[in-house]
Amino acid sequence: MNNSSFILDNTITKMHMNGIAMIGNDGSTRCCPIIWRNTISICGLYGVIAEGAQSEPDIRGNIIMQNRKAGIKITDNAQA
Repeated sequence: MNNSSFILDNTITKMHMNGIAMIGNDGSTRCCPIIWRNTISICGLYGVIAEGAQSEPDIRGNIIMQNRKAGIKITDNAQA
């Protein structure tokens, strides 16, 4: 929450919940990480989920596979 993180060249696998979750509900929790060239697989829910109107991730060049639900889910007016 409230970050501008760089998530680059990681392997995220076998998570019980989501691989990467971003929540940006209002101006004080703006969330705009850079998520590039990661492998995200075998998660219990979503590979990547962005929630809230202040969630604006930059998602590029990832391998997202074999998650129980969607690979990428964008909700609640989030923009990716």
